[in-house]
Amino acid sequence: MNERERIGQLLAAIRKEKGLTQKDIAELTGIKKNHISRMEHGKYSVGVEILAKVCKAMGCKLDIISE
Repeated sequence: MNERERIGQLLAAIRKEKGLTQKDIAELTGIKKNHISRMEHGKYSVGVEILAKVCKAMGCKLDIISE
């Protein structure tokens, strides 16, 4: 598993734990739902700014991905 996949799986797990859908995250961040999906599946290499937006929308800190 590469880092994109690991981070994507972690983001998906946090999102589900918070009871949010990909559509919810898209609406909260302004990022298209298909990009959220690609990010969670490790198909989309995201920058720190986008990652920070997604983390903020889910109520977690960006440093959560380093665990």
